[in-house]
Amino acid sequence: WFDKALRANIALFWVDYSDLVTTASTGGGGAGTSVFNLFNAGDATVRGVELELLAAPLEGLELFTSVGFQEGDIEPAPGLTIGNLDIKQKPDWTVNFGGTYRWPLAGLGGNAFVGANSYWHSDYFAEQGSAVPLIKSKFIANANVGWETGDGRFRVQLECSNCFDRTNIQWELFNRFYPADPQRYGVQVSFKF
Repeated sequence: WFDKALRANIALFWVDYSDLVTTASTGGGGAGTSVFNLFNAGDATVRGVELELLAAPLEGLELFTSVGFQEGDIEPAPGLTIGNLDIKQKPDWTVNFGGTYRWPLAGLGGNAFVGANSYWHSDYFAEQGSAVPLIKSKFIANANVGWETGDGRFRVQLECSNCFDRTNIQWELFNRFYPADPQRYGVQVSFKF
């Protein structure tokens, strides 16, 4: 669209699972510990949509965003009681957005660039049968600035991951939380042969 300055993609999906095998932790391990169980939860359905937009409104500027929605639930196997019928590790909403701006450097040759991207997701359940959304929604932002040769073979950049140092819990198991990386800065140098 708009002389190839805007591109849109949409994906629709519907997935049916028969005899979904999943895991959950339960009490009963002795001395206050939990037991990790593998079980047939029953049948499940996940359906959703994702929209992706890519835009190049100005020379050197590329912007992107994507929004996804999915819902899914389990129809428990006969005789099985599951506290929560949502499928674990599945946020209902996800949003990504960001962009990169590149411009030529006359003295050095090649291109300088600056970019940022971010990610947000809604609450989701870490374990099957969990009564509360243990993994809360979060917003993570990343940024970079650097230089690359005109042919793109050599690149050096300063980068920041999780720039606002948000607590980034990705997984929970046996009531222990496993975070992703905290705020991190670095230098990346790459060369393509």
